Amino acid sequence: MIPVSAEHPDADPELTNSDRWVYHVIAEREPVTRQALLQDDRVDVAERTLDRALSRLEERGYVVLLRESGDLRQIVASLAHSHTSNSRQR
Repeated sequence: MIPVSAEHPDADPELTNSDRWVYHVIAEREPVTRQALLQDDRVDVAERTLDRALSRLEERGYVVLLRESGDLRQIVASLAHSHTSNSRQR
């Protein structure tokens, strides 16, 4: 089981600075598509880095990723508002 270290990703030692930055942009713009995040000048990370950040944030229970279709580019990210109850097992 992944330990949830705090109720906010800024205190989570398992996240990178890029992960935290992506979280904050999602918090400001939610719901936001992956494509919109890639086009946001504030995100300024490579596509692969964004995908890894989204995956880590989802695994840690900070965001929810909805797939509108089978196309992975159509992911919509929102905050998981009850993060402490969303801890997941690996």
